[in-house]
Formats: sequence, structure tokens, C-alpha cells
Amino acid sequence: MTFQRGQSGNPSGKKPGTLNKKTRVAIALDAAAEDVTKAVIDAAKDGDMQAAKLVLERIQPPVRPRAERVQFALDPTGPLTAQAQQVLVAVAAGELDPETGKLLVECLSSFAGLRQTDELAARIELLEQTTREAQHTGARGGVLQTGQPV
Repeated sequence: MTFQRGQSGNPSGKKPGTLNKKTRVAIALDAAAEDVTKAVIDAAKDGDMQAAKLVLERIQPPVRPRAERVQFALDPTGPLTAQAQQVLVAVAAGELDPETGKLLVECLSSFAGLRQTDELAARIELLEQTTREAQHTGARGGVLQTGQPV
């Protein structure tokens, strides 16, 4: 059975322009927003602590903790374990708070994973290149650049 272009497969289905439930609810809430807001504010004024909390959170959102900027000695060219040790020494010396130290060590750990991925990709590329060259020259046997027999 083939359908004609522009003709519905279900002619008794929804008519064009019919609103779904979410759209109808959004329209209803939008229409009542002013009345609801006034009712919540009035309830807060009358001592409803839930309403007061809701109003206050909309006026002034909860304060999120922000770490202060800190400076300490870190050698970015050194091995990642040495960098993590430098962070731990800074925490122990009071130059860094423990939360910031934990965050920095987690960042170093994530960076180590990224570095491993890059190194693995480079090794795979080298192996593929060596394999292509060997296939191109028709070489059989021999030794790869890594020193491993083919």
C-alpha cells in the first residue's frame, strides 16, 4: 500500500494545529503566573515558610561555594606523580585547602588518562603506517621500527 504525498496515513488522526498536553499546560501556567505569584507571596507574608523559602530563592538564589585563587609551586613539565606530590605538599603546608587539593589531583588524574589516550593513538598510527609501508614494498618478515619481528 503506497501513500500519496501530503495525504495522512491516518485521516482520522490529530488535526493540524492541535496542541499537545505540555503546550496546553504551559499556556495555562503562563496565564495564571501572576495570580500564582501573588498567592505565593501572600502565603509567605502570612507565615508559610515553604512559600517564603520559594520566594527568597527566586529573589536571591542560594550562594554556591567558590574557591579562592591560590598560588603555589608546581612544575608543569615534571612527571604527573611529582605534580600530584607538589599539590599534596602544598595542602600539608597550608598553601592549599584540602578541597582544592583534591580537585587538582583529580584534574591531574584526568590529564593522565588523556595523555595515555594520545600516546596509544600515536602508537597505533605508527603501527598502521609501518604495516602500510611493509605492504607497499611487499616486504615479508623483517623488523618493525619498534624492534619487534613482523
